[in-house]
Amino acid sequence: MRLAKLVLFIAALMLAACAPSETGGATTDVIPEGPDMTSAPEMTEPAGEGEVMDELAGTEWTLSSIDLAGESMAIVGATNPTLEFQSSGEVVGEGGCNSFGGQYQITGNAVIFSDITSTLIACEDQEVMDQETMFLNALESADSFELSGDTLIISYNGGDALRFVRFS
Repeated sequence: MRLAKLVLFIAALMLAACAPSETGGATTDVIPEGPDMTSAPEMTEPAGEGEVMDELAGTEWTLSSIDLAGESMAIVGATNPTLEFQSSGEVVGEGGCNSFGGQYQITGNAVIFSDITSTLIACEDQEVMDQETMFLNALESADSFELSGDTLIISYNGGDALRFVRFS
């Protein structure tokens, strides 16, 4: 299933790059690159196991709210933003209108997302487009996460948070 999602993501990315826009050329920009990975903390290996500890690998999540300045914003419309952590260090998902993919790195409870790119399909609903942009920018500026059962909270910007529930 993950391979199928990856193939669909690549196909959608190729289609978006080749197809003319139906909205007269209006498309979204590619999300800018995240923090400088050259200064990122190194991931450590547990003694004797040879594998990096990554409790998010192989998990799938659905965004349930975006918390800004302590206030929770509900997800707009019938969108279903998702986030899937793959054991290869890749992250893929849906932002509401577009598919996206990139890399992630875990060190303790710190998380860094990098090289996030998305397809460039313009949303018909501006609120959904704004939410998707906020979601992807939040991932790019993420600094830590908290995992508790079927809830994942990714913190960014010194106190804002993305709240997820486990996809089942």
